[in-house]
Amino acid sequence: MAFIPSMWTAMFVEAAPDASLDILGEQGWRAVEVCTEHADTMREDEALLEPFAAAAEKHQIALDQMHAYIQADVASLDDARREHDMEAVIGDLKSCARLGIPVAVIHPGGHGEISSYEELAQVNHRRLESFARLGGVCAEMGVKLAIENVPDHGGGPHGHRRFGGILEELLELCEQVSPDCLGICLDTSHANWIGLDIPDTIKLCGDKLWALHISDNHGTWDDHLIPGYGEIEWGPVVAALREIGYDRPFNLEVPGARRGDASLMALRSHHALEVCQHLLA
Repeated sequence: MAFIPSMWTAMFVEAAPDASLDILGEQGWRAVEVCTEHADTMREDEALLEPFAAAAEKHQIALDQMHAYIQADVASLDDARREHDMEAVIGDLKSCARLGIPVAVIHPGGHGEISSYEELAQVNHRRLESFARLGGVCAEMGVKLAIENVPDHGGGPHGHRRFGGILEELLELCEQVSPDCLGICLDTSHANWIGLDIPDTIKLCGDKLWALHISDNHGTWDDHLIPGYGEIEWGPVVAALREIGYDRPFNLEVPGARRGDASLMALRSHHALEVCQHLLA
């Protein structure tokens, strides 16, 4: 897959999945991430998969990644919650296989209330179990799973950090559980918010970097803005991606661009494409 601009389909989340591709395709986007809302819709109604694939073919859009069920907590201490969420993620992996989408993105889980170190150990154990199971499903279906770095601003027992804020933890999880099927999705807004050096983080990931959630912020909140509207220096970011030989789409996840006048959404989306083309040139 080429290093080209990509947009997540939630830019037009109110549209049906195939209709979102019609809009993005007419604007000139040639790669997308299927957003979790559209993934949910197609998981619940498999009849929508065929027209979605047809729209992608019509507009010559690469279906390069899908955000699996965004509310999933595969490390939850609530057995019913964890099983429900695992089934939803597996359903999304099946959709990826049917649509020929090579990578699904998932959060690392364990974000619920943890009141003791004993519970923390249980959460970590369940995370390992769940990702081992998901790795097996991925191997069977020929799909890969990219674990997304998350904001890391406390919330655990005695001030314990949130798992997945730094990339070393996620890389260790991938290697420990299923290195052939588990990799990394780098969310630049999450990384900048907690003060990570994004180019260094990209180099740390190396060939385990399988997906991107590109957006900007001012370092004080998870704004998810179009690149250039925050404080991230994009030249070094793009240079680092080229240095590691990243050859997948430069995928935008920019809910911050969806605020304000909805009638301007198409203009913002087209502008985002121009920004990406400028950065990658």
